[in-house]
Parts: sequence; C-alpha cells; structure tokens
Amino acid sequence: MKKAVMVFVSILLMLLPAVQGPALSYSKTIKIDDFDDEFAHAFNFPVYVQEGSTFRTEDRMVRVAISPRERMMWESGEGIYEDVNFFFKVSVSVTLSDAKGTVSEDFSSYLNCEIVDCDTNAWEGRLFWDKAGEEKADYAGKTFDKTTPLIVEDQYFKVTLNLVDFKKSADYYCHPDYFYYCLSDSECLAFLDSLVLRLGIDYSSSQNQLLTSYEDQQLQLENALQYEGIADEYFQAGKFQEAKTEYEKAIAIYDQGGEESKCDGIQEQIDLCNSFLDAQEIMRKGMQSFQEAAATDNYDEAIKEYENARSYFENAKAKFDEIDAAQSTECQMWINKCDDEIGNLEGVGRLRSRLIIIVLVIALVAVAGMVISRITKGKAPIAAKEEVLVLRVLDSQTKKEVNVEVKPSDRIGKVRQLIATKLGVLPLQILYNQEPCPPGKTVKECGLKDGARVEILTERKLKSREEKLQRLEERYREGKISSELYESLKKKLEEG
Repeated sequence: MKKAVMVFVSILLMLLPAVQGPALSYSKTIKIDDFDDEFAHAFNFPVYVQEGSTFRTEDRMVRVAISPRERMMWESGEGIYEDVNFFFKVSVSVTLSDAKGTVSEDFSSYLNCEIVDCDTNAWEGRLFWDKAGEEKADYAGKTFDKTTPLIVEDQYFKVTLNLVDFKKSADYYCHPDYFYYCLSDSECLAFLDSLVLRLGIDYSSSQNQLLTSYEDQQLQLENALQYEGIADEYFQAGKFQEAKTEYEKAIAIYDQGGEESKCDGIQEQIDLCNSFLDAQEIMRKGMQSFQEAAATDNYDEAIKEYENARSYFENAKAKFDEIDAAQSTECQMWINKCDDEIGNLEGVGRLRSRLIIIVLVIALVAVAGMVISRITKGKAPIAAKEEVLVLRVLDSQTKKEVNVEVKPSDRIGKVRQLIATKLGVLPLQILYNQEPCPPGKTVKECGLKDGARVEILTERKLKSREEKLQRLEERYREGKISSELYESLKKKLEEG
C-alpha cells in the first residue's frame, strides 16, 4: 500500500492584532526516494482585499501534490515481474483557489528524466516536463533544472518549486524493447532513484503592496486616535479652538480610511467646538459693550451700549442653552445687570428732567416777581450781584469728580439737586471735612467756600422693589426729599 503524508495547514493570521499585517514565507524540502513517497499539502491563508479605502480579509487555498505515478517493473521470468526501487512519471500539481474552490491558477504536469541525446555511454540525465501519455500536461518538453524553477502565481500567492538534486538509475533506462509501459515524449527515458525539491509559498508582489498599504493605514489610524485623545483633553479644558484643530486632523485620517462612523462622531465634536467658539465670541462682544457703557459720561451713549450688551448676552444665552447650562445662567446674570443699569439711567434721566423744570419754574416766578415789583413801585430795585462759588464734588462710590457752581445763599437741598443733575445720581448726604451738611442750611452756613472739595454719599443699590419703596418712604418722612420728588420716584418704582 502506498505511503501518504497528508497535511492540512491553516494559518489563522486574522487572529493577529489588526495593526500588524501578516507576513507569509513558507518553505519546505520535499524528498522522494521511492515509489511510495508522496507529498500532499492543503494550505489555508488569509489575504487582504481592498474595497475603496477600506480593507477586508478572506481565506484562499494553496494545494500542492507531488508523487510518482509509475515504478520500474523487472521481468525476472516468463510472466513474472519484480518491483525495483526506481520510479518515473512524477506527478506535480499546484492549485490556487478561493475557500469555495473557485480556481484562480493551476498547474498540472509530470516530471521525467531522460538520457541526454540518448547517449548511453555518457549516461547524462536531464529532468523535463513530460506529457507521459496523458492528454494534458503543462510545460510539456521544457527542461526543469536548478535555473528554471516552476513558478505558479496569481494576484495573491507565488508558489515556487525548485530542483535541489536528483539521482537516476545507473543501470537501467526504459528501452521500449524491454519496458512496454514507458509512455513518454522521450525515446530514452531514464528511471529515477531519488528526487529532492524545495517548495516555497509567498504572497505575491501585489498582495505585499496591499499589505504595506494596510499597515500604513493602520499606523495613520493610530495617529488619528492620538489626535482625538489630545482634542478631548483640550475640549475638557475649555480650549475649543485647540480642540477643533486636533479633531480636524483626526477626521481627515478617518475620512481617508473610510471610517464613516468615526467621522460622524468627530464631526459632532467639531460642530460643538464651533458652537462654543461662536457663543464665546458673542459673549466677548457683550462684555466689551458693557464696559464701554460703564466708562462713558454720556447718558444717551451709556443706555445705547447697555442695550447692545444685553442683545449680545441674549444671543449668547440662546446658543449656550443648547450646550452649557452654567454658561447660559451666567448670560442671564449679565442680562439682568444690563436691565438694572438701563433702569437706573432712565430713572436718573426722568429725575433730571423734573429738576430742570423746577429750576425753570423758579426762574419764571422770580422774573414775574421782579416785573410786578417794578409795576407797583415804579422802579425795579437794583439787586446786588451775589458771588458764584465753584464746589469740587466727589462721588464716594464711583470716585467720579465734577465741578458745581453755587451761591453762598443756596441751600444744601438745592445743591444736592444740582449735583444729581451733574452726576446722574441722587446724593444721600453732602460731607465737608467729613461732617454732613444738613439740607436746610445754606452753602455759607456750612462753611463752603470757592474751590471747596465735598464728598457725596449715594444710595446703595436695593435688591427689590419693596425695599426701594420702603427706603423712599423713610427719606420722605425724614424730610430729606420733597413730596413732589417722592411721588415721582414712587410712581416710577411702581410702574417698573
């Protein structure tokens, strides 16, 4: 019975880490010493297939079978044959196919040995590919030696069969007069005593190039993961411009590698960075307008800038509502501040208008009195011209200083109204040398002279409407404000 060594080799390179491309270099020495020796291998190798910018693996098969098909039979007597340990017609088969058996490339032929030029004296042998009586035999008639190996190749594998050594029979060759079964294309077929071959299986050049591309892509994907990690750290730290830059590096690699799901996730982060950057820029403009409003001495310009700031903060809040609750709350706080400042300025504006009207009425009454006096007495008295003093007034809260013109006979209550018109705030007290000047006293009685520096205490900001109304009523009862001013401020607070 013929000896047979059947080997099935399955290399599961798909189980290796995805970043590491599989390398293939299989080598095996095959030695055939007699008719019973046989080599038969079936290999299962994974290959990489590129689809667009992505890669996938699939299994493919390499089958190699090598074995003698005929042996030398010696007739030792009439009708009696003896086996001699020589062989010929060595079958060689190489088949490349997919896992389902669809063949991409195959080779099938027979190796035989002949005496060169049938010179039985020289007895020099040559291996060649022989049809050996078969209908199909590849490479028939071609020499097989150490310089002409057998190569079977498709787009995935390269199978090489090299001659290492062979030995032919030293005494016998297949003469047709003695061996009728020696079917060959050669007239001087020699028997083989031994045959040594070297089998090599490698990936084809195109498959190796594909593997290199795959490994390069995996390296790029590793870089993308690093970019993504750095971007996440920036994002958590609130450095959204830096995070966006790193995310864009990562998404460029993911897009090139066909990682659609990764691209979608990274794009969401980029959009989120843009939302934060837009909202922060709007917030910055709002802060700038708020600061400009607080710094200006112009009443109308201040209100305009506070309104601009409020508009910016409202737009920023609309964006932060969707991405950051804490930032949205901060925007609302600044919106409330703008409303408070605008309300204060509008209140001061109405008070200033009323004070101007009061001053005009007093002036008209004075003029009317003079006219009446002239009519009744026939001649208007010549009034002595009173000295005009300039007071330097310091707001203790804002540290803002203005000059106010007064007369020695002006009462402190009137001076407070003039200061309110100048500074836009109503003083609670006027201090001179750290001593308060009562509203009923005159400038002269308080000891104020030209160039004197006084300090005013303004009313602190009250937290609620009720507290403001209560404080207003207390001041009215203490006689610190007139009934007309009390009614005006009370109406303003109740309407606001």
